[in-house]
Amino acid sequence: MSPLSIRNRIIIPFVIVVLLILGIGIILFSTHAKNYIEIDFQNRKDQAMTVLLKEINKESEILKGLTKLIISNPNLKSAWLEGDRENLYEKSKEINNTLLKNFDTTHFYFHNLDRTNFLRVHNPARFGDYIDRSSMAEAVRTKKVSSGIELGPYGTFTLRIVSPWIIDGKLVGYVELGKEMGVITDKFNSILDVEIFVSIHKEFLNREKWEEGLRMTGSYGSWDQFTNHVILSNSVKKYFCSDLDDILNYDHYDQAKYFRETFDFTFDGKSYKAGLFDAKLLSMKSIGEIVVIRDITEEIKSLETTITLLIISSLLISSLGFLLFWLIMGAIQRNLNTANNNLFVKIKELEISKKEAIESKSIAETANRMKNDFLANVSHELRTPLNGILGMTGLILDTDLDEDQKEFLNMIIESGDHLFRIISDLLDFSQIETGNLTIQPGLFNLSNLVKNTISVLEPAAKRKNIKLLCSIQPEVLNYYGDRVRVGQILINLITNAIKYSEKGTIRVNIELSEELEISIIDTGVGIPEDKINTIFESFVQIENTYTKTHEGVGLGLSIVKQLVELLNGKINLDSKLGVGTTFKIFLPVIPAPEGAKVIAEKVSSKKSETVTELRIIIAEDEAINRMYIKKFLTKQGFLVEEAVNGRDVLAKLKENEFDLILMDMGMPEVDGIEATQRIREQEKQSGKYIKIIALTANAFPEDVRRCIESGMDHFVSKPIKEKDLLDIIEETMQS
Repeated sequence: MSPLSIRNRIIIPFVIVVLLILGIGIILFSTHAKNYIEIDFQNRKDQAMTVLLKEINKESEILKGLTKLIISNPNLKSAWLEGDRENLYEKSKEINNTLLKNFDTTHFYFHNLDRTNFLRVHNPARFGDYIDRSSMAEAVRTKKVSSGIELGPYGTFTLRIVSPWIIDGKLVGYVELGKEMGVITDKFNSILDVEIFVSIHKEFLNREKWEEGLRMTGSYGSWDQFTNHVILSNSVKKYFCSDLDDILNYDHYDQAKYFRETFDFTFDGKSYKAGLFDAKLLSMKSIGEIVVIRDITEEIKSLETTITLLIISSLLISSLGFLLFWLIMGAIQRNLNTANNNLFVKIKELEISKKEAIESKSIAETANRMKNDFLANVSHELRTPLNGILGMTGLILDTDLDEDQKEFLNMIIESGDHLFRIISDLLDFSQIETGNLTIQPGLFNLSNLVKNTISVLEPAAKRKNIKLLCSIQPEVLNYYGDRVRVGQILINLITNAIKYSEKGTIRVNIELSEELEISIIDTGVGIPEDKINTIFESFVQIENTYTKTHEGVGLGLSIVKQLVELLNGKINLDSKLGVGTTFKIFLPVIPAPEGAKVIAEKVSSKKSETVTELRIIIAEDEAINRMYIKKFLTKQGFLVEEAVNGRDVLAKLKENEFDLILMDMGMPEVDGIEATQRIREQEKQSGKYIKIIALTANAFPEDVRRCIESGMDHFVSKPIKEKDLLDIIEETMQS
C-alpha cells in the first residue's frame, strides 16, 4: 500500500472524528455556560426573595417605631381628643411630609374605635369609610400592634402597620402607616442586579378605583398593558412585551413546578430571564406573583463571542493538525513497509521458537509426570516390603525371646523406622517442589499436640541422656491451622535437635501474642557460622563428615522451612558452635470460622467393645503383608479371611457377609479402586453397606483422593502402625 493510499483511507474518518469532537466540545461548553447562567439566575432569584422578606421585616419594625413616635406626640394627642379633624390634619401634615421624604411612607391614617376612618393625612378629602382590612381587624381583636401586606380597594399593595392609640390607659383610636410594595422592591434593583415587582390579577381589582389609586399615589401603571395582570412598579414599562404577558398567563396547574421554573424572553434587542414567586409569600392570599427579571444580554453576547472564538481557533488547530497528520502518515507508511518486512522475519523466528517451546514444555511435563510416577512406584515398592519387615519383626517380638534377640529385633525396627522417615522426607520434598502439597486448616488443641509429640520422641532423647523439657504459655490452647503440618514441623525440629545433641537438654517453648511463637532450644554441637546461610537448603548437613555418624539425607530442615512458608510464617535461626542452637518459628494467628470444632486427639488404641468379633477381609497381594496383618488382627479377636485381589474379594462377598474390608490399592487383575466401585454399585441394589479401609503404599494426596472418591471410608498408609490401624478401624466402624 502506497503512502497516498493509506492517507486517503484514513483522512475521511479522521476529519469526521475531529469535527465530531469539535462539535461535541462546543455543544458541551455551550450547555455548561447556559447551565451556569441558569444556576446564577436561580441563586439571584432566591437571594432576592430572601433579601426582600428580610427588608419587609426591617420596614415593619421601622414603621412600628414611627407609630410609637406619632402616638406619643402631645400635639396630636390634644387634637385627637378634641375631635378636631382640621387641627389634627394641620399638626400631622408636616409629619407626613417628613415620613414621605425620609422613610418613603405612602399612607398615614387615624381611625376611630368603630373602625371608621377619621383622617387620611395623605388624602384628607376622603374619610368616614369603614376600614375592612385584616391588619385593622387584628389590631382591634388583640389590642396590639398588627402588621401585614394587603391589597387595597384602589389596587395598592401595601405594607401596613396598625397601632392601638392608648391615652391615659384608655384606648381612644388607631394610627396606621403604610408603604407601597413597589417602593420597597424598586430599591433592590441596583443592589441585586435584578428587577423585582409585583403583578396583581385583575379579578381582584376595580379598574376605576385602581386608576384613581395611581393618581393618588403618583405611580405609573396601565390597565391595558397586560392581559390579565397589572404591575405595581414604575420600571416595568420597559418590559412591555408579549413574551412577559405569556409568562404571566402561563397555565400553571402545577404551581410548585411553575414557581420553580425560569423563563427566557427578548425585548428591544435584549435577552432576559424571568422567575416568579407566589405573592402569597407576602400576603395571606394568592392574589398574583412576585416577578424577578434579570438582563442577561451581556452574558449571552459573551457566550456567543467565546463560542465563535472556539470555533475559529479549533478550525485553525485542526487544519494545522491535519497538515501535520498528512506529513506524519507519509513517514509512518514508509516505516511501516520496512517494519512489515522485518515482522515477517520475526514471525518466522517466533513460529520456530514457539514450536521449540511447545516441545520443551511437553518434554518437561512428561519428565515431571515420569518423576511423579517413579516416586509413586518407589514409594509403593519400598513401603510394601518395609511394612512386611516391620510387621513380622513386631510379631516376633511378641514371642518368647532372650534379651539379645529382643535388642537385635528392636534395632531392625529402628532401622526400618529410619528408612520410613527418609522415604517420607523424599515424598514430602517432591510434593512441595511440584506444588502439590496442600494446607488443610482446622481448629486443634495445640497444647495437646505439643505434649503428644514430646511423649513420642522422649524415648529417643532418654537413650542419649537428653532431657526433653516443655514450657507452654497458659494462654496457648486451641489454634486454627494445619495440625498435621504443625506437628510435622515440631517432629522434624525436635528430631534434628536430638540427632545433633549428645547430652544436655532440649527445650520446647510455646508462646502466643500477635503471633504463635515456637522455640526449639538445644545444647547440641551447634552450627558453624559459614553454614548458617545454607542449612535450610536441600540435601545439606552441617559437615560432610556427619553423614557417617548421623542419619538422614539433609532434607528435614529444608522441609521445615518450606512448610513454615506454606503456613505464611517465618523461621529464624541462632546458633553458636559448641554451645547449641535455637530455632524460632513464627506463625500467624488466624481467627477460626464460626462454628469450627476442635479436632479430637486420639488417646487410646484399645479395641472398643463395639468392634469386637468383626468379620474382616484382608485384600493384599503381598503374602508377607497379608500374613502379618491377619496374625495381628486375629490376636485382637477379629475374624479374618484373606483375598489376593479384587476379584477374590467380590467372590467372598457372594459367599458370606462381612463387616469390614482392608483393601490394598494396587493388586493384579482387579485392583482396590475398581473392586470398591463394583461393591458400591452392587450395594445400590442390595441396600447393604460394608465399610472399606484402603491399605495404600502410595502416600500422595492424589492417591488418597482416588480412594475416597471410589467409595472407600478411610485409608491407612504403609508401613502400617498397629496402633493407627486399630484407631482407624474403630473410628470407621463407629462413624
